[in-house]
Amino acid sequence: MKKPPWTFVLIAAALLIFTVFSLAGFFNRGNVQYRAFFKNAGGLRPGAEVHYAGGPPVGRVEAVRTDARDTTRMEIIFSIKPDVPVKTDSVAKISSNSPLSDNFLGIVPGSSAAQHAPAGYTLKSNEYVGFDELEAEIADLGPRAKELIDNLNQRVVELQVTLTRVNDLLNDKIARN
Repeated sequence: MKKPPWTFVLIAAALLIFTVFSLAGFFNRGNVQYRAFFKNAGGLRPGAEVHYAGGPPVGRVEAVRTDARDTTRMEIIFSIKPDVPVKTDSVAKISSNSPLSDNFLGIVPGSSAAQHAPAGYTLKSNEYVGFDELEAEIADLGPRAKELIDNLNQRVVELQVTLTRVNDLLNDKIARN
């Protein structure tokens, strides 16, 4: 028997709705929400993965927005599975697996002596250093490196003069003896 084409449409629509709800995190309502602040959000956006201790994804970034109390930093709100042992001394950092991959939020484990972080807790963060900051640092090294090389060349010339004088002194003493 041939099924009517509308059955296919209903099944496809149900799969689409299920996928949208899954990606939106609707089925992960038991997750625990935390926050962290960064001067540079490193391209994070809602839906980005959260990894614990370099392992597989354990949650998602919920929101990325400018901090209302300090407009020079970004507030990252994220939720992770309740069984992840986030401690009060755990640290949030923005990472990536390679220069070409998307950034994710990484959670560095805290000490075993620290207390479990309650829901809504603000984790300390390590500031993100992007490629533009690295490029600026490398550009700043150029003049400093030239100055260092010039200084080193002057010291080498002075050392050559000193060695020539020591050789002359020793040669004179040796000739007298």
